[in-house]
Amino acid sequence: MHRFLGSDHGSKWIIDKKGVSTKKTIIEPVLHEIEEILFAYLRNNFSTDVEISTHVTEMIQIIRSKELEKRVFEYITPHFHLNKT
Repeated sequence: MHRFLGSDHGSKWIIDKKGVSTKKTIIEPVLHEIEEILFAYLRNNFSTDVEISTHVTEMIQIIRSKELEKRVFEYITPHFHLNKT
């Protein structure tokens, strides 16, 4: 469950059972930004340390494979659930 801000400047709470909105609004933007930072690192430091560049490249591949997205989603979603007791 999270808060959705509509175009009319109103807001409402929506239930996101499958997590589609959570992935699109929280996880994907953060991982995209991390990927951009890693690419910038590679552009600026590729020739300085081959071992670190290899690890950075592996991290980019993990982000692109959506495996990290899945793991982050599984980790954070329990914190978005409300107990109705």
